[in-house]
Amino acid sequence: MSDPEHGRQGRDRRVGVGRLFEVVEPTESDLLRAAALPADACPRRYCWWWISLDFDWDLLPSEGCTYLKTSKPRQVKLADVPCCRSDPSSDIDHFEPRGPHIQADKVNASKWLKSRFESDKEGLLHLKRVLESDHAGSLSFLAIALLQLPPTTPSDEWKSALLNWIREKVCDLSDG
Repeated sequence: MSDPEHGRQGRDRRVGVGRLFEVVEPTESDLLRAAALPADACPRRYCWWWISLDFDWDLLPSEGCTYLKTSKPRQVKLADVPCCRSDPSSDIDHFEPRGPHIQADKVNASKWLKSRFESDKEGLLHLKRVLESDHAGSLSFLAIALLQLPPTTPSDEWKSALLNWIREKVCDLSDG
């Protein structure tokens, strides 16, 4: 979204209810800096709520996160609660993996994904839906890291292993 408050005019434009972003090719320096972000940090470019397809290192996460500024469907829970990655007073993690860019940059997003989904039943069910979608490939790093699988594990095997892990976690959370 164009954001005059942070000098982001023209970085994207509205198209109906969607946005078109300016294409950004991250530098090697950007990728190294992103890889060094801690698990609880805002992954910026790798989250759908981020203001652009760039990392925008000059912005604080609270300035670049559009979660509270973006309209959402009515069924979205906690739509008025900020993401804990941009507002430390929040306990809610709204990280939404931007799969195509995670894959394109060959980034290991497991550290952000694990903290997002591991003990959250809704998050686990969302993760299951992603696994069953066309974007499942973006979760290969998560599956390999979470389940400590060999990096050469075929797609069908890591997907079924991750689905089994989700079923177990959901059962544990339901019983607890």
